[in-house]
Order: sequence, then structure tokens, then C-alpha cells
Amino acid sequence: MTVTKSDYLKILSYYNVPYENLTNYEVKQKAEFILEHNLCVLVNGGKKKSISLCTTSRKKKSLNQRQ
Repeated sequence: MTVTKSDYLKILSYYNVPYENLTNYEVKQKAEFILEHNLCVLVNGGKKKSISLCTTSRKKKSLNQRQ
């Protein structure tokens, strides 16, 4: 399943993030950050230190999968 630009725009509009002046790359980055952050909050129960660790480990995993 592929995420399209319209999917990213729906995410940003749902969270009331202005996206009119953003490039496609910035739209994608902001939407993925929002999803990543919310996923980590759910997994870790809102503990701030755990969220940063979760975010860091998710980025490392995604970089390893691309190689």
C-alpha cells in the first residue's frame, strides 16, 4: 500500500497544520513526524523520555530497511 500526497494532506489538515506553502517533501516529512510521534505516544503511554527513544529507534529502523 502506497501513501499518496493526498493522504499526507489529509493528515496535516486533520491536525490543523498549515500546508499551503510547503513543498511535497516538507508535507511528507511533517505528516510522517506527526504519525510517528502519535504512534510512540500510544506505545509508551506518554512518557517523554520513552517517546524520544521510540522516535530515534524508528528512524534507525527505517534507514536500515532502505539500504
